[in-house]
Amino acid sequence: MDTHQLKVFAGRLRAYLEHNNLPLKHSHVLDLVAAIPGLRNWPEVNAFPDRVSVTQWDDHSAQRLAKRIEEKYGLTLLVDELRQNLEPTTDNALSIWPNGPKPGVYVTTSQRAIDAAIANYESATDGALLYAEPAGQASNSAIELGEYGLFSKGIDRLPSGTLVVVGPIPLTQESWDDNRDRLKIAASLAYLSELRIVVLAETPLPENLHSDIDLLLRPDDEELDSEQPDVMGIVTESGDLQIIEPFVARRITVSASDKFTTNQRLPQELEIALKQAVTKRPFGVIVLGVRSDEKPCELLLEAVVPLTEHAGPAVRIQPTFRPGYGKDDSPLSPHFKGLLIFPSIESAHAHGYRRMVLESTYHGASEAMLKYLKDTCFLVSSYATNVADAWMSAMSPRHEWPEGIESIVALLCIADVVTERETLSVCDAYIAGATPSPKSKRFEALITHLEKHRIIRWQDQLDELLNANRMTREQALKALSRNEVKKYFDSDKFEEI
Repeated sequence: MDTHQLKVFAGRLRAYLEHNNLPLKHSHVLDLVAAIPGLRNWPEVNAFPDRVSVTQWDDHSAQRLAKRIEEKYGLTLLVDELRQNLEPTTDNALSIWPNGPKPGVYVTTSQRAIDAAIANYESATDGALLYAEPAGQASNSAIELGEYGLFSKGIDRLPSGTLVVVGPIPLTQESWDDNRDRLKIAASLAYLSELRIVVLAETPLPENLHSDIDLLLRPDDEELDSEQPDVMGIVTESGDLQIIEPFVARRITVSASDKFTTNQRLPQELEIALKQAVTKRPFGVIVLGVRSDEKPCELLLEAVVPLTEHAGPAVRIQPTFRPGYGKDDSPLSPHFKGLLIFPSIESAHAHGYRRMVLESTYHGASEAMLKYLKDTCFLVSSYATNVADAWMSAMSPRHEWPEGIESIVALLCIADVVTERETLSVCDAYIAGATPSPKSKRFEALITHLEKHRIIRWQDQLDELLNANRMTREQALKALSRNEVKKYFDSDKFEEI
């Protein structure tokens, strides 16, 4: 027996214990199967490979395992039943490419590597069938997995040793949870059904690929420095499937050496407001709103980054890989150059970053933001020129934010008014902590509170500009959206306009 076989036993044991109403983390099950060679825990398995190599799966080792399960968790199992459920059967023995690489999950960011792996498999097996998502469907031997992919019926009954191609899987905020499910089923199929699964991944941070894959496979409550969940490998450019132990050799760590600089500045009153806001509530959500037909909101969001250095080094989050709207050919703007781009909020937070720029919150970001509001500063853009609209458009559906406006650090809005002589800016701003939040969490009460307790009001600024004859009513109207005009002018005047 070897450590790989023990990990296969751990996968089977975990499923068996869940069937007996005892769900355990993978690391805890690994400590249990250490009883098979008579060792205390998994670190001892790694430390004493000679002890493992002479171990047989028989009545004595099964008895040791059953006794440990009973001692640690109070669950009594029949030894014969335990042996039967964990015993490798002839169906599980490698029947395709028996001298090939070990069953497992192998990852790469290279389509060329995937193609080479398929060619190696076809050559070694005389063209045996493989099963593939789009990354491998160009092969003549490939059977399409279809829309259900790894969740397709019957895939767990494929002949042992079969090659399965997964991907491309985009490592982005939008796909993060979906990728977690796909990789976990891939690991389960690899070790329970002894399949070889190769995964093509797309990531904005290739040097952190192994760490992100490892993070996705971990239970939510497990730290990065705990036992790695499964033996993993890589697909080389020549198509070889290589087990890598440890799979994660290095992780990106927070570096405070680089500071983001920009020539962009907020109007002075907004800078003052933001400085007040982060003093009262350093972590949470900062929303910058601008008019949709003016400068890109990301341009002015640059000005917020240097004002939030209290939260540490900043990173960007990749929302998706799909092109943007209109003329944009990328989901990320050309701004914020020099900031690392992480595939998700979860990944950035796990690696120690507590200041994150989100150019879009419409790609699965809301749930992740909710998890980390207490210790992370999120910088978000919005196309709005009043605080209520900025809150509604930048945040996800309100039923996902039960704490109401407690997550807000500041709402900062800017609208430019162009006159014959100059361009004037009017601002709207709300900061946290200036007044107590309303007790009621009803949506209408929250909106009323935001509008009533703004520390800067564009209505007042427009009045001053109109009274000073620095702009006309028509120019004021062009600076505002139709809904804002309704609020600013009485209904009779609005109908005339």
